[in-house]
Amino acid sequence: MANSHYPNNGNEFSSNGSRQGGYQGGKPPERNDEDEIDLKRLFYILWNNKWLIIGCVILFSILAGVVANYQTPIYRSEASMLITQQQNRYSYAGSDLGNLLTSTYGIGAGSTIANEMQVLQSRRLSTELADTLINRRLMENGNQYPILFTSYPEDSTLADKDVIAGRLSRNLTFSKADQQADVISIGYESPSPLEAADIVNFSMQIYMDVSTRQNRRAANSAVDFLENERERIEDTLQTVENRLQEFMNENKLVQVDAQTQQVISTIANLESRKQETRVQLVAANSAIEQYRERLNNIKPGLAEQYADAIGPNMTRLQYQLAELEIEKMQLVANNPGIDDAATPPDELKKINEKIEVYRKKVRELTQNLIDEGDEYLGFLGNSGGNISQAVTDINSKLIELQVQREQFNSQLEVINEQLQEHEQFFDRLPDNMIRLARLKREVEINEELFVTVSQQYSEMTLWKQTQFGLGRPIDTGYVSELPVKPNSNLYILVGFILGGILSVGYIFVREAFNTTIDSLEKLRRFGPPLLAVIPKMDRHIKEHYDGSRKVEVGDNKIDTGLVTLLDTVSPISESFRRLESNIIYSNPDRKMRSILITSSTKGEGKTTVASNLGVVLAEAGYNVLLIDTDLRRPNLHNMFGLSRSPGIIEMLFDDLTSEEAIKESIVPNLSILTSGKRPPNPSAINQSRKLINLVQRLEEQYDYVLVDSAPYGIITDPSALIKEVDGVLLVTKFGETNEAEVKHTIDNLNQINAHIIGSVLSSFDHEKSNDYYYGSQYYYGSYYYRDLYEDYKSYHRERPSDLE
Repeated sequence: MANSHYPNNGNEFSSNGSRQGGYQGGKPPERNDEDEIDLKRLFYILWNNKWLIIGCVILFSILAGVVANYQTPIYRSEASMLITQQQNRYSYAGSDLGNLLTSTYGIGAGSTIANEMQVLQSRRLSTELADTLINRRLMENGNQYPILFTSYPEDSTLADKDVIAGRLSRNLTFSKADQQADVISIGYESPSPLEAADIVNFSMQIYMDVSTRQNRRAANSAVDFLENERERIEDTLQTVENRLQEFMNENKLVQVDAQTQQVISTIANLESRKQETRVQLVAANSAIEQYRERLNNIKPGLAEQYADAIGPNMTRLQYQLAELEIEKMQLVANNPGIDDAATPPDELKKINEKIEVYRKKVRELTQNLIDEGDEYLGFLGNSGGNISQAVTDINSKLIELQVQREQFNSQLEVINEQLQEHEQFFDRLPDNMIRLARLKREVEINEELFVTVSQQYSEMTLWKQTQFGLGRPIDTGYVSELPVKPNSNLYILVGFILGGILSVGYIFVREAFNTTIDSLEKLRRFGPPLLAVIPKMDRHIKEHYDGSRKVEVGDNKIDTGLVTLLDTVSPISESFRRLESNIIYSNPDRKMRSILITSSTKGEGKTTVASNLGVVLAEAGYNVLLIDTDLRRPNLHNMFGLSRSPGIIEMLFDDLTSEEAIKESIVPNLSILTSGKRPPNPSAINQSRKLINLVQRLEEQYDYVLVDSAPYGIITDPSALIKEVDGVLLVTKFGETNEAEVKHTIDNLNQINAHIIGSVLSSFDHEKSNDYYYGSQYYYGSYYYRDLYEDYKSYHRERPSDLE
């Protein structure tokens, strides 16, 4: 076959052996900068390991499914509850007591969702819930609640109440169902659907009970005080009425003058006002204590920081306002109907204007105190919005209550001063008249007080009884039939992702530590031009020869690795012809008469490369001699089915002529000089001058002398011949030869000034290579050889003995 059939395809080399043209099959893509990531290369690394990735993904997905199947199923129950922003149910129009209850205790006027969330998440609620579960102990199905187990499901002994409360506090969830609605969603997860439903329902019921008790407890102090006052005033009234009746019977006096009666009525009104103020003061003090307790529960010692919030200015303003209120009360008492007149008199109008001015000042000062308190609370906003809001609300209410308390104290002082002034009037009356006036005054005062306190007591008692919890259930907890955990799909997805991550990570780590020549790019880095890539022959041999290493051709048993002889038009044979073409045209200024084929280590295919190269050179019309100088492990005679002796050893030691030692192969123009019998010292023979002279002599008789030598990477036997031949061809096996071995071999060749014409990559498997610009179409169907090869296989299926 002529050389013109196998063009160089742009693979040209300079006179010094360096490559000037592209690699075989066309110019590969330019190499990127070392700092850049070659995405295509990464893709092909993953693509070549796709079955490993798929296997790991499937394995981890299955394992994740198995793990999910063995997990304890967890059921979830949810309920929803409306937090009612209810108004005071017993606040009459104009009722000072009702307004006081609403403004001081704050319960009847509703509460913020943030505050109620704190109540729901409180330790108190979880502790009461733990008590409820411990008392019930068993669910409807007769089994113990799992939360009561010391360790579920191994240890069913009852856990400590604090431990149970802690579990409830951690696992109960509370959240707003919607930002625009006052609805709280309550959820709980448990290995028992019955327990999950019960705990959700119990938590709602306990919250409502706690809220009801808290609302009603707010009025306890005021109710107790009013009850005691009512009893005391009733006893006093009974006593003074008896004394008045006795005095009038004894002294025959039944009436006082109009002026004295007016003073008595005024004093009675003042005493009634005083009693009302005392009730309001008691309510304010009770509320202040409760708000302080709340504040100290959030942060110990915080309440004391607001205890002195009311300064001297506030005290003076409240005292002056109280005096104006008393003055107005006296004016109205002395002039009945004046307050309801369409046009009030100038004196009342002036008093009202002054009262409004003082009230405005009080409001301004109160707002300043609240604003200053908010500055202190600024730091709390960073640690939790709910707590910060709760402290802010309590602080504001506490300051308002302190302002009210000072106002009530000021009113009591003014009322007492007014009472002292009116008491002086009685000192100027006759003794019997003084006695009668005072007795009438006491009766009228106690009657007024009894009516006032009785009314207040009734209002407060009814208000207390009409207070309920702020929560109202919307949806109760349900018994779930399907578990929410484990989520098998999520487990499998995690296993899928984990399998992919671990397999890809393993591939990249393995690639990072991989030092074998598993790509063309790695081999190019060492300098010598890559003259040919020889595909892996295993599949070809298995398809055509059932994996047999020998096939009979004529009288010889030929190695099936001689593809160029047995299957001349296969893509593998084409790769050897590319090698032949690249060697012939590598250097037009230097004739390559002798070429030594070596490798870095054993088993890299140098004998196969040498044999097939000899065949294609002979087919091209050249007179070729193959010499086996690997005296330690000779294999060239096995490739062609020849005997080992006679050979080189017989020519060197037994003076055999070349005609006697050189054997003709079944390939025309191809002769074989085998190694001969096993020598005692292969290294000395390879280093001998006599062997070098023999090779030089044979070069004159043949167009090409191909020397199959020992692997120079591990044996120095061929060093003498390397320096004498025209060129050295380095064979490297794909996926097995180590980078360090190749570098070591090339360094050693350079040290002895060897002329390395190029390298050959044998046993190349494109499916395992990361060279994305080499595909199967190149190796199994380039140019017109694909069609030719298919025709050739079809022809030989009909005539299987044609090769023989």
